[in-house]
Amino acid sequence: MKEFFLEEKGLYFRTNDFASNRKTLVFIHGVSGSSSAWVAYEKEFENDYNIIFFDFRGHGKSVKYKNYNDYAIDKFSDDIEYLLDYLKVKKCVLISHSFGVFPTLRFIEKNKDKIDGVVFISSYFALSKMKSAMFAKILFRFGILLTDLTNKTKNLFLKSDNQKKLKIGKHLDYSRYKGSGDWNVRRTIADVSNTSLPVFLYTTLNAYNFDGESVLDKIDFPVVMIHGKKDTIIPLKYGISMSNKIKTAKLFILKDIDHIVVLNKPKEVLEIIKSFMKELK
Repeated sequence: MKEFFLEEKGLYFRTNDFASNRKTLVFIHGVSGSSSAWVAYEKEFENDYNIIFFDFRGHGKSVKYKNYNDYAIDKFSDDIEYLLDYLKVKKCVLISHSFGVFPTLRFIEKNKDKIDGVVFISSYFALSKMKSAMFAKILFRFGILLTDLTNKTKNLFLKSDNQKKLKIGKHLDYSRYKGSGDWNVRRTIADVSNTSLPVFLYTTLNAYNFDGESVLDKIDFPVVMIHGKKDTIIPLKYGISMSNKIKTAKLFILKDIDHIVVLNKPKEVLEIIKSFMKELK
């Protein structure tokens, strides 16, 4: 695997050596995480497929932008499109977890011809349609107000050069958090600290303002959905609802697991993805 940094977009990504006779897999992580969440998957697929792992803007080793509008879902989707064009990828399979579904749906809407298939993990098409949405949006808006006020106060005492610098985070070692649940405090603090509170809040509120339902009935390529039965962030009923709206979707429900499927059930997820890829051949 080789690491790269796309200067014009501030995006970190890594790939193996591409071969023209292999399918391309693109792994898309969730909010406050990074591409390091997919380490176990990298080792399993690098010899058989062209694989791409990248960090969303504001996440991992990609640049953290300063404004709320920089984290609009369209911006995330445009980054995916730009990266694939840069790598000259004409067709691919998208594998997205949690928040990753929103940029993925927007990408599908604009680039359906570039997709061989999609794997949605722990996902739903519109957080705004969940029962907790109204309270969550108020909470995140309040958090943003406080964070912005704090940052403006800090900037009064900073030199102008420091204000202009765009920061970059790092990759966490998620093997330290195996078995951690949906609301694990230690992992959450590590994630949000690395991403930064403003980026986490901006990204999440933008996610709550996105609705991808109109894209679902336009999907005519193969889709696999994977959802944990004990998911408390996006409960299973929402995953079932989404799968029912995609005519080509096949839903796999994993027992005894919550939202953190990618980290906590890699063996099961890998088996499903491998089977899916065999079907696509």
